[in-house]
Amino acid sequence: MNEINYSNMSLCDTTGRVFERNGTIYRGIYDKDSDILEFLKTDLFKTLESKGFIPKTKISDLKVAEFACVLEHETASCVNYPHEWSFEMHKDACLLLLNLEEICNAHNFMVKDAHLFNVVFFYGVPKFVDLGSFVKKTSEPNSFFIFYFKTRAYLPLLIWSEGNYGLAYSIIRESSARLTLYDLVEIYRGLLLIKNLGVKSVKKYLNARKNIFHSFDTQSIPVLKEIIQSLKLNNYHSTWVNYHQGLYNNGKLISTPRFDKIISIVNELNVTSISDVACNEGH
Repeated sequence: MNEINYSNMSLCDTTGRVFERNGTIYRGIYDKDSDILEFLKTDLFKTLESKGFIPKTKISDLKVAEFACVLEHETASCVNYPHEWSFEMHKDACLLLLNLEEICNAHNFMVKDAHLFNVVFFYGVPKFVDLGSFVKKTSEPNSFFIFYFKTRAYLPLLIWSEGNYGLAYSIIRESSARLTLYDLVEIYRGLLLIKNLGVKSVKKYLNARKNIFHSFDTQSIPVLKEIIQSLKLNNYHSTWVNYHQGLYNNGKLISTPRFDKIISIVNELNVTSISDVACNEGH
């Protein structure tokens, strides 16, 4: 029961190692003078923790021989990864990264590794779990954050918003491929061209491209947040997209023998909650 299980996602961390023990997540810190331990003393840490932007964290009484100190983290009930998220979850994660950088700037800090694999959802709320990514600011503005954010989070979201989930999924999942910002801009530009040539409107394409380049070039976090908040997912088209439409009359569900049977079984089993993945309509 007291066995330590090290995380395979924590192999590149030079400051320590994340592990699980008895259902609780810990982070072992190698050096007693680690920047992470100094970060826990800052007003920035208190602010981010109070806003729920990072997991609740405290120094643990647990002793492990190879670590100078062990931190105990708030533990998520279930961990899923960016390529498993919905579009709205991806938006929420992007907004979290921007909010983090905005608050960090006010405290003379910056976010070093602003990618989606450092975000975990706690009961539907995204939190940034890599405390080692909060470092003292070295430049104004943090152009590295903006570049990293755009290539690893923002442009895949734009591509997804155009209905190209498969492409966005591949970019997010294969982030180790390190597509450049130029590569992603060219991909998105091509998608705009294909989309607008469909209506034979070169002018519409040029206007769309002109408008979108501002979002590529901007270093403004408020502007990026506004663009992301306004994004909506284009409807998918599939064989089953109208599967449920014939089951309603003036907004009211038309009962069928199949529905009646399902309701009967639910009542017999005294079911209190149901999850519907709604796959028939391609959601």
